[in-house]
Amino acid sequence: MKLLFFNSRSNKTKIFFLIILSLILFVLFDRAAYIIFKNISFGFYNKTRQTSVNLNLKKEEIEFYDTLIMGSSRTRRAIHPLYLKKYLGLKALKISEPGRYLRYNYTYYTIYRKKYKVPKYLFYGIDYFIFKKYSNQGKMINILSYFEKQPEIDMKLNFKLFNPISNPSMLFKEKENIDIFINDFIDHLSKLHVKDKKGPLISEYIGKKRSIKKKLLIEPRHWRKSEFARYPGLEGKFLDLLLDKLEKDKVKVFLVIIPDFIGVYRTNFEQKLFSEEIISISKKYSNIMILDYNSPEKFGLSNTRLFKDGNYGNGVSHLSYYGAEILNKMICDDIKEVIEKDKSLL
Repeated sequence: MKLLFFNSRSNKTKIFFLIILSLILFVLFDRAAYIIFKNISFGFYNKTRQTSVNLNLKKEEIEFYDTLIMGSSRTRRAIHPLYLKKYLGLKALKISEPGRYLRYNYTYYTIYRKKYKVPKYLFYGIDYFIFKKYSNQGKMINILSYFEKQPEIDMKLNFKLFNPISNPSMLFKEKENIDIFINDFIDHLSKLHVKDKKGPLISEYIGKKRSIKKKLLIEPRHWRKSEFARYPGLEGKFLDLLLDKLEKDKVKVFLVIIPDFIGVYRTNFEQKLFSEEIISISKKYSNIMILDYNSPEKFGLSNTRLFKDGNYGNGVSHLSYYGAEILNKMICDDIKEVIEKDKSLL
C-alpha cells in the first residue's frame, strides 16, 4: 500500500512538471514567433511602401476620379464604385481595407489632396468600433513614407514596447494584424504578375456571393456583449482633423453607417449611443450627410442572404454580394437629389 501511494504521488508530480514544461515551451514559442512576425511584417511594409497604396495614380486617373471611398474592411465589402457609377455617374476610387482606420484615412487624404486634387465627394463607412481601433502599424509605416517632412501634427508612430507578460498568447492578440499582413502579402504577390493597365478604372469588385448559415439566427443563452467606445477613443482626433479639412476643401461628405447582421447588432448593444455620437460630431459641419442603415426597420438585418459573416458575441459582420447590392441602391436613391442638384449647377 505504501509503495502504491508513493508511485501515485510520483506520477502526479511528473504530470505536474510536464504541464509546467509544456506551458513554458508554448510561451517561448509564442513570443519567438511574435518577434519574427513583427520583423518580417515591418520589413515587408518598408520595402513595398511605394506600391501598396493608391497614391501612384496616372494623369488620366487623377482627372477621372471625382470621389473617394474610405473605411475598414466592412466598407470594402459594402460600398462599391461600380454601383455609384451605374446609378449616379460618380467615378470613385476606393481605398477601404482592413486596418485602415481614422489615422490612416486622415493621412491618406492629407497626401491625396496635396499630390493630386480635392475630390467632389467622400463616402466614409462608419463602424461601431470606430473609436476602438488603432490603424495598422504596417500600413502607417507604408503611407508615412510619402511625407518628406512630418505633416502639421505629430504623426510619428508610437510603437508599443514588447511586453512578454501582457497576454497569454501574443499571436492570438495580434491575430487581426497577422490576417491583414497575410492578405497584403498575397495581394502584393498577385500584383507582381499583372501587367500595368492603361486608362482610368472603376473597380469591378462587388463582393462575394457566400452567405451565412440560417442557424446563426438562433440566439444563444449567453453571449459576450460589446460596449460602444466613446469619442475620441483611440484615434478620434484624426476624425476631427479629416472633417475639418474636408469642410475647408468644400467636399460633400456622406457618413454611411453600415448594417450589421442581427446577432452583431444585438452584440453591439449601445446602438443608440453610437448613433447619437456620430450625429453630435457631424453637427459641427455644414457639408456632412449621415446615411444610417443599421436598424431592423431600414435593412434586413435578419436576412442571412445579405451577410457574408457575423454571429452573436462577434462585434463585426460584413455584407455579402446581395446585401451590398441592396445597400448601394439605397444609398444612391437617398443622395440622388444632392448629386443631381450639383450637376445642374455646373
